[in-house]
Amino acid sequence: MNSVKVSLPLILTILLSIGLTGPGNAQETYTNPILEKSGADPAVLYHEGKYYAYTTNGKGLVFESSDLVHWEAGPQVIPDHLKGAWAPEVYHHPEDGKFYMYYTYRYKIGVAVADRPDELFEDLGFIIIPSIDAHPFRDDDGQLYLYFVQTPDSSIYVMPMYSPTEPGGPATLCFEISQDWERHDHPINEGPWMMKMDGTYYLFYSGSNAQTIHY
Repeated sequence: MNSVKVSLPLILTILLSIGLTGPGNAQETYTNPILEKSGADPAVLYHEGKYYAYTTNGKGLVFESSDLVHWEAGPQVIPDHLKGAWAPEVYHHPEDGKFYMYYTYRYKIGVAVADRPDELFEDLGFIIIPSIDAHPFRDDDGQLYLYFVQTPDSSIYVMPMYSPTEPGGPATLCFEISQDWERHDHPINEGPWMMKMDGTYYLFYSGSNAQTIHY
């Protein structure tokens, strides 16, 4: 299906580390932000030669790019009744070819579906209550998992999924708040993101109040 889910912060780190070669072999570098007034909580999906950035923004828009540097605002993808939803992330399911958006709305995790990554998604309702910041991860064996933050204690959990819309078993605690750097101004962990490299799993997340320099 030629779809890859990638982390925008990770991509920006790579770009800033190695630079980009522009026309005439001139070396170009870029700094944050590369996308003004795009909102927060970016998650990027690569599909058929184009990158799609889903963010927390008031209009429910997707942003599109062919090179991760030059971006344009695309169409509205989040339904009007979910305006105010945050941390949307889209997963392309290889079995049915559909795109599934996991979102947080009023501290509940829901899922929506579309046939394309740049069209209005159809809301299918909530699947986890009360929780925030859902992150889908498909392992090498095809098993789909959903990582999320349970509220109000901000513990990070993972749950196997029978399908993109159906939980496949009980949730398992990954970890709770335990580090001093997670407690600045307000104790919180959020934004889990799983990656696998050379057989090892790496779970990225953020901690402390997002409105402070300690985040």
